Amino acid sequence: MGLDLGSRLGVRMRAGSALALLTVSLTVGTVPAQGRENGAPVPQSAQSTSRNSAVGEGPFAYTRIEVRDADTPAGFGGVTIWYPTSTATLRGGIAMSPGFLAPRSNVDPYGQLLASHGFVVAAVDPNSRFADPAERGRVLLATLDWLVSASPARSRVDPARLAVFGHSMGGGGVMEASTRRPTLKAGIAFEPYNDTKGFDTQVPVAVIGGEKDTVAPPNRYAIPIYQRLTSQTKVYLEIAGRDHSVVGEKNGAISAALVAWMKLWVDGDRRYAPLICPGPPVDDVTVSDYRSTCPF
Repeated sequence: MGLDLGSRLGVRMRAGSALALLTVSLTVGTVPAQGRENGAPVPQSAQSTSRNSAVGEGPFAYTRIEVRDADTPAGFGGVTIWYPTSTATLRGGIAMSPGFLAPRSNVDPYGQLLASHGFVVAAVDPNSRFADPAERGRVLLATLDWLVSASPARSRVDPARLAVFGHSMGGGGVMEASTRRPTLKAGIAFEPYNDTKGFDTQVPVAVIGGEKDTVAPPNRYAIPIYQRLTSQTKVYLEIAGRDHSVVGEKNGAISAALVAWMKLWVDGDRRYAPLICPGPPVDDVTVSDYRSTCPF
């Protein structure tokens, strides 16, 4: 793919230098940084962490609740909630939307991953699996409102630290939600499908594309969405060799992006900043393209 000269910071590297950069960028906390949890400084003793803290299961034990369609508001369908069992502090809340025709269970692995890193996560079914991106954006916001006000996990969520995630048309819904609610702390649009390409918001948004995606080809959807997004806090990550169908896969690049973006912007935890800036190397094996508006 061609360079985006205005914003692309990722460059193709020789194998040796790429490996060196990957080691640096995925080792979080090598340089002490001021992390924050729930608005409070993270103690220095908690600022040393490993690569596994971003690409694997996190340190929090968590549980799961299934809420039936009949027990949720009329604006959306059933919801799966994951949340850390510890009650030591309020947690950031994340609403998640699957794509066109897909059940919410498609994003289960990402809900589990994020809950293990300290978030309350709600995966939601729209009223219709045919719902378009605009409707999915509305559903994401309605789910967040319910999550903090009436859900079984409401006492665990900080209403000032909310974010959205979605795949395919759900990713298109993330863009809609980010435009409608500028107070969101973060959004992640994964292989987004939305015929609207221009979104005016200052919400920090990560756009993830699949190099081999033929349903929402990145040069038609993810890249134009990233390029036209007005937010000055944005990244574009393209997963090498990935198509549109394998939802829920947690390879290192995807997991690192999800966890680091949410920890950085929802929790304000600067320990995860090296995963974003400079970000992963472009090696055509794991990551085929990386762009950002670094430094943040």
